[in-house]
Amino acid sequence: KMLDIYAADGYTVFDPFNGTGTTGLACKMSPLKDLSYVGTEISEQQVKHSIKRIQEWNAPEGIDFF
Repeated sequence: KMLDIYAADGYTVFDPFNGTGTTGLACKMSPLKDLSYVGTEISEQQVKHSIKRIQEWNAPEGIDFF
């Protein structure tokens, strides 16, 4: 994954083309500590979909995100 190469604990990941939130979801799934995510998207529908997608993801037991 790209996050494994470019991100580290405490980083903020910026995705200027958020789309369906794949990058945000990858950040949430990452074991890195204090990894923040900022995404922008021109389509309001895509924003709503990506927020729902990211919020609905359930972390495996024992892993705490956000």
